[in-house]
Amino acid sequence: MTKLATITCLVLALALAPCAALAQLDLDLEGEGEVSADLEADTETDAEGEVEGSAEEAPAQAAEEAEAEAADPVEDEQEPPSEPEQAVDEETPAGAAEAAPSRAISLYMAAGLGVGSLSFTKPTAAGVQYLPESRFAAAEVLMRLHVWPAEALSLEAQVAYQTSLGFALELRPLFALPERLAVRAQRVELSFGPRFAFSDSKRGLALVAPVGFVVRSFFPEVHQYRVDPHNLGSVFLRPELIVPLGELITLRAGPEAHWILLNEPSLEREGATGSGYALGIQGSVQAAVGDTFSVALAYRELHSLIPAAGRFEDTERFLTVRFGGAL
Repeated sequence: MTKLATITCLVLALALAPCAALAQLDLDLEGEGEVSADLEADTETDAEGEVEGSAEEAPAQAAEEAEAEAADPVEDEQEPPSEPEQAVDEETPAGAAEAAPSRAISLYMAAGLGVGSLSFTKPTAAGVQYLPESRFAAAEVLMRLHVWPAEALSLEAQVAYQTSLGFALELRPLFALPERLAVRAQRVELSFGPRFAFSDSKRGLALVAPVGFVVRSFFPEVHQYRVDPHNLGSVFLRPELIVPLGELITLRAGPEAHWILLNEPSLEREGATGSGYALGIQGSVQAAVGDTFSVALAYRELHSLIPAAGRFEDTERFLTVRFGGAL
């Protein structure tokens, strides 16, 4: 019995041992299932809470973002300028705030047509030759260069040419019929001098004092008659006052004083030797036509004298209408 009981107990123990292990294993699995189930439940709960929280917070956050965008515009979008700034930008060109650079040189060119006259008394081999005042058509061209025109002290240089057109003299020989002889009277001037401006305006009051050299000539175009030519060269000073008369009209005038240095050899042979002098006046009234063009009425007159054994005198006048332009 004792052995039988012992064997029986061993058999029962061996039979019951796997069941206990399985039961313990089932318990552990069930515990893990509960834990994982709890974790899943918690995860679902948290997810639902987050979804619900995000669903609740989304409208508020969207409203806050909309308000922030309304208060602060996007940085990429530039603010449009205000109306006064736009007006300034539209009316004022770029760099207008800075002073425009002044021009260093101003050029004035003109051409004119008009009338002139000449009279003279001069010694010749045949005696004293006398020409009463004779009128003719005249033409002229003029170029004036103004350096530093915007400065109070500037310089002016001028080249001018005046000539007769269709000038003819009537000769009356003692034993022949009267004949007409084509002649020419002309003048070439080169001068330069300072210009003093008394105001900042371009068309303000100013004084010009040019010093120059001029050559005046009279000669027949056909040399078959006894009409001697003469040429005179002189240096001169001509102070001119420039006076604006309103917005468009400018008066420019002044006296001339000449010292005659060069004489025609034929005059010297007849006794008109040595130096002489000449006095005259020159002036113009100029009217502006726009910013570039102008029309002027110009007049000049000069009386020359060489006081020597053979006295020489002449008087010339030019009255022209000039059409010019400035650059």
